[in-house]
Amino acid sequence: MANRGSNTVTVIDGATNDTTTVPVGIDPWAIAVNTRTNKVYVANHGSGDVTVIDGATNATTTVPAGDKPDAICVNPRTNKVYVADSIGCVTVIDGETNDTTTVAVGDWPYGICVNPNTDKVYVANSGSDNVTVIDGETNDTTTVAVGTVPYAICVNPRSNKVYVINQSSDNVTVIDGATNATTTVGVGTVPYAICVNPRTNKVYVANNGSNTVTVIEEVKPYQSPLSSFITPFADDTTTNHFPQFNGFAVNQRGPCNTKIMNVLYRIDDTRGPWNEANITYASDTCVVWQAQAVDSLTTGFHTLYVVALDMTSATINMTENFTGSIASYNFLVMTLPDTAPPVIYNLYPPADTVIAESQPGISAHYYDAVSGIDTASIVLTMNGDTVDYAVITDSMITASPSTPLADTTYDMVLSVSDGLGNEAVVSWRFEVDATSPFIPILISPANDTVITTNTPTFIWGTVTKNEESKSTPVTYTLQCAVDSGFNYTIIDTSGVSDTVFTVVDAMPEGIYYWHVEAVDSAGNHSGYQSQPFKFTVSPSGIDTSGDMPLRFSISMIYPNPFVNSTRIKYQLPSDGGGRVYLKIYNLSGRLVRKLVDDEYRTGFYSVIWDGRDDYNKEVPSGVYFCRLAAGKYKTTRKVCLIK
Repeated sequence: MANRGSNTVTVIDGATNDTTTVPVGIDPWAIAVNTRTNKVYVANHGSGDVTVIDGATNATTTVPAGDKPDAICVNPRTNKVYVADSIGCVTVIDGETNDTTTVAVGDWPYGICVNPNTDKVYVANSGSDNVTVIDGETNDTTTVAVGTVPYAICVNPRSNKVYVINQSSDNVTVIDGATNATTTVGVGTVPYAICVNPRTNKVYVANNGSNTVTVIEEVKPYQSPLSSFITPFADDTTTNHFPQFNGFAVNQRGPCNTKIMNVLYRIDDTRGPWNEANITYASDTCVVWQAQAVDSLTTGFHTLYVVALDMTSATINMTENFTGSIASYNFLVMTLPDTAPPVIYNLYPPADTVIAESQPGISAHYYDAVSGIDTASIVLTMNGDTVDYAVITDSMITASPSTPLADTTYDMVLSVSDGLGNEAVVSWRFEVDATSPFIPILISPANDTVITTNTPTFIWGTVTKNEESKSTPVTYTLQCAVDSGFNYTIIDTSGVSDTVFTVVDAMPEGIYYWHVEAVDSAGNHSGYQSQPFKFTVSPSGIDTSGDMPLRFSISMIYPNPFVNSTRIKYQLPSDGGGRVYLKIYNLSGRLVRKLVDDEYRTGFYSVIWDGRDDYNKEVPSGVYFCRLAAGKYKTTRKVCLIK
């Protein structure tokens, strides 16, 4: 149990209910456990790191993990930990070495989960209304559009379905893990939390706004009254390349149930001829069945599909594709024959990639389920020369060059043998390009200028690499903010291929700062200009930043939506008087927080709302109204809080 107030984790003995306290980082926000390694991972929002707790001794290790980590999950099969932070990144922690890799995702990632069967990670990006799908082996990403403010996420590893609650659109997006196709299911108001029971295939959604729980059952094109059930392997893993499966099927067709005539099964797809399972017991409404793989299954993940047929459908053509009430089960085959070599996987750097690291942590994993690894046999070469600084264990080899590698191509060869002398050899190639692009030259809007359009066009100079390499072309990241420190950005867009960017949404009058950096495909960043350009948006063409305001308004609320705090800017013209009030109300009209109660003075002002009420208690997620009033003037704007 993570205790945010005391920066600790409470460990509860499930047998005795005795407790132990373990100090962790600042503001522990989320927690996950790897049941295979008996390690606990705590995301510390305030200190930007993860505390790793040894479940046997409660000893701790700290691993840096981005800026304000909000969510965390573990893939026990690959021993990798995934940590989402508030700046749009996921830190991947190797559970064996605590080495880290960073993967860019969407804006304000607030929920994360992993399907260990497919080795895919799903990140709910509340700020960009999408889900980032990360390939656990390559860290390649795919983006899936969902509803408004996706807040929490979970996955059913058996059905390979992902469920995302969309807090501001009051629904759940269901993602098919195989195709990334989506469907939408309506739920209550302001859905806040979600979980799934893989065995019953039911999803539960807690609705904060309506004080209800929505239960979602899988919707199929055809809902058959015949239900098939598959008995899982221990840990969903088998050591048999011809595995045997067991299960039962029930006919719920009523009131006059018809007998189940046969049970069909296939492995890894539903097309082609189906195999008939052996029925070992049969009653009027239920059968018990057994099935076995017809062909030897390769090492890796597989899926079993099962469908039961009663007297109304027993004449199905078994050479045709069947689309009915099909049960599925994902499992892993790990057994290797005695003559099989070890399996080598998770190469880093990945094959045929360009990396920006001049001193990369070269690594590879390997295993042999039958006779184990002969560590004395392991040899790693780079461009024909033996890598004598490699660190070798019985499951992994790592090699970190002590001096930077030159920008060129490297051919790697890894040889691993098992205890019986079976050898596996893998060759791969990667390129190092650690040369950063030049910093772009800012052109327009020029520094210290006033522009009359509120949809400006940003222009900067073209950047090319000073040497030809695979890591071209160069793209750009543009940021525009209301402060020179870029704490409150109104434009933050990456991957821009052109050197011209035109704003679509109108910008309010005021002072802005902008800068641009170049990024090549290897991930080298030029960095931003040492001094950003400053410009003023004023339809009159006059710089009024030092003058008195001409109208009564709330000029900006940013960020909006927000998680921790937001800045509210407002202006008071000279023709007002009395007292000025700035108050926050909830949707029912109840006063939540009085931010300003002061004498009326003409000028430009700003105030921070930290998402708390007048009693210093955190308020729930939702839409609130910010109301500014003084004498004859009144104005209101909406602000959305997400947690």
